[in-house]
Amino acid sequence: MAACWRLGCEGGRLLAVPGLFPILLQLVQAGVGFQNPLPLWATSALMVVSVPLAWLLYRFVETPGRRARSFVGARPRKSLLTALAASATCVVLAYGVSAYWQKAPLYVGEEAGALVPTPNPTPTLFVPEDMRPGLRAVAGDRAEVYGDGCHLNAGEVHAKECIYGDAGAPRVVLFGDSHAAQWFPALLGWAEESGMAVESHTKSSCAATMAQPVLNGVEYWQCEAWRAEVLQRIAEDPPELVVISNLADTNGQGSADDLGYWEEGLGELLAAIPTRVVVIADTPYFDFTPSVCLSGNLGDTLACARAREEVLFPKVQAAERAAAERYGAGYLDMNDYLCGDVCAPVLGDVLVYRDGHHITATFSAALAEVLGEGLERR
Repeated sequence: MAACWRLGCEGGRLLAVPGLFPILLQLVQAGVGFQNPLPLWATSALMVVSVPLAWLLYRFVETPGRRARSFVGARPRKSLLTALAASATCVVLAYGVSAYWQKAPLYVGEEAGALVPTPNPTPTLFVPEDMRPGLRAVAGDRAEVYGDGCHLNAGEVHAKECIYGDAGAPRVVLFGDSHAAQWFPALLGWAEESGMAVESHTKSSCAATMAQPVLNGVEYWQCEAWRAEVLQRIAEDPPELVVISNLADTNGQGSADDLGYWEEGLGELLAAIPTRVVVIADTPYFDFTPSVCLSGNLGDTLACARAREEVLFPKVQAAERAAAERYGAGYLDMNDYLCGDVCAPVLGDVLVYRDGHHITATFSAALAEVLGEGLERR
């Protein structure tokens, strides 16, 4: 029997309607694309429609099915076998549909030219057959610091020894949250070519600023303790360079409108670092997952693109730039290599985003040379 909202009982008759609204909501949202949130009037209309529709299903589908003579008077064995057969049929159908979609191509049968990072890039207008990573693999296309255990989760406190390359070589330290970790492939590629090692210190939802850390509305003391430990290590053994990047919506540490708070927190951090620092501006933040959008728009990737002003945080970036200039740090904005007039999800043969606000490791690695040039100039 379908799950239901109980509206009451009258004369022994159960007046109930199935919990149909969430199902309708998901189906309609999937139909229009999860990148296009339904307006309030649409969700309200679905809620209203779901009540009579659910009653009709209950009255003309569920109730007749439950009261059918073939079931009411059936022996228990027959009922059990029928239920098992129906369940087996559902499993087989579900498996068949799943297997079909797993093999169905999630690309247009055409290849794209190899990505050549350039400012104001031209978007690839379709999902190419040779796209790296593919839509099915994109969620796992993350920097190796995740697999190595060098990107700390929220509950971890102590900084780890995570040095990539010759430990005796000049070092560059990567410091920040997951939006710093996304630059690891590019930074490592440049460092290896430059004869340097990379020391990685990144932690989920823990920005490299002195702003009071908050996570889910609660004081994030694990972040504060970890940041202090990283700063102590840098002070005791200064590297050649520290590279910082953070989620640009202020990461819960003061609202996006509280720019002075964010600027002050970053400035305090920069003042505490006794070596050269470069702050990298944050990358676009979509309110949907581009790869999911692309799966429904294989021949029209621009349906999953957004204008720069919709997905970047220029006011926060201006505050970060001001703090960097005040404390003698460099500021590097790589977004011209991600966006022209729009920030598109596919450039050349590379899928740019692994989720709504992180670039893929593949795209990051492709930017190694231009990132290195930018760091050297600042």
